[in-house]
Amino acid sequence: MEAEIFVHSPTDYVKNNFKSFLPDWESPPVSVIIVLQRSQVALINQGADIEAEKDFLRQKFLDFSYALCRSLDEQRFLTDIIDPRSGYALFSRQGSQSHDDCQVIHQLRQIPIIKQNLCKSLDHPSWGTAVYPGVLMSLAPASKIQPLIVDNTGAQKGNYIDGLQFRPNQA
Repeated sequence: MEAEIFVHSPTDYVKNNFKSFLPDWESPPVSVIIVLQRSQVALINQGADIEAEKDFLRQKFLDFSYALCRSLDEQRFLTDIIDPRSGYALFSRQGSQSHDDCQVIHQLRQIPIIKQNLCKSLDHPSWGTAVYPGVLMSLAPASKIQPLIVDNTGAQKGNYIDGLQFRPNQA
């Protein structure tokens, strides 16, 4: 499994609207953690094989994210996972709107979005539409998140992330 993980400061949209998708939070996220997994198939179309691949990649994202959240929680940093399937946070009450992962990733990483029917897909510069995005929000600064990502991916190297590309916090 190949993946890229990036830690960014939140967009103005996230800072100004966090209460609508993280209603239990008192302050806006300090960091947005983006996980991009390379898919075996283009994810822009529909079909049983594509849905199975999405389910597989979602579970890999959740496994990694739960481990990272536990590590950050041990350091007393509130962190939440945005469910890629629904757009709602997993640990907070459901907010008044879902989070648009593709739009935030587009703004932070300048990865183009392709809209088809009711779905959005990212057009990764190397992988095309064979990319599965995931997002976490945290009150931890990048300096606290970075070593934990390395620890969590290193412990799972071989069954989660082989081609890890980690990029530090970028404005």
